Parts: sequence; C-alpha cells; structure tokens
Amino acid sequence: MKIVETEKWSYTLYCNDQSYYLAVVCGSVGIYEIVIELKVDEIEKMKDEGFIAKLASLVRSHPEAYSERSIKGFSTDLKATP
Repeated sequence: MKIVETEKWSYTLYCNDQSYYLAVVCGSVGIYEIVIELKVDEIEKMKDEGFIAKLASLVRSHPEAYSERSIKGFSTDLKATP
C-alpha cells in the first residue's frame, strides 16, 4: 500500500493497485478516523486540484453519510509504505 497524498491531522490517501482509500481524521474532543474506498467517479475527479481535500472535508463534516462505506480495521489490517 502506497501513501499518495497526506495532510497531517486531516487525511491520508492510499493506493493499492487500482484501489484508492481515503483515511480522514474526524471528531473534536474524541478523535477517530474514517476510511473509505474511493468510487470510480471519485478516482476520476482526483485529477482536479483540491478534490481530495474537499472530499476529506465532506467526510469530516458529515461522517454519518459515509458510515456505510467505512472500512473497519483498515489501519491494523493493511500496511502502508511511503
């Protein structure tokens, strides 16, 4: 798994073959992370500057809207390499 893009204390974008995963730091008092696999249309939009940061902001602002896409145990199941 490769780290494609990261913004400290905000999000990390990972790539594994053709799949992309976005890990977003959420919460204020209690910090937690939501990891989603990007859909095909989201992967296409990655070419647009700032898209990943905007998507991360949406996930952070509305985590309940992404809960069904959330991958549980991502950080312990998959290893990332820079």
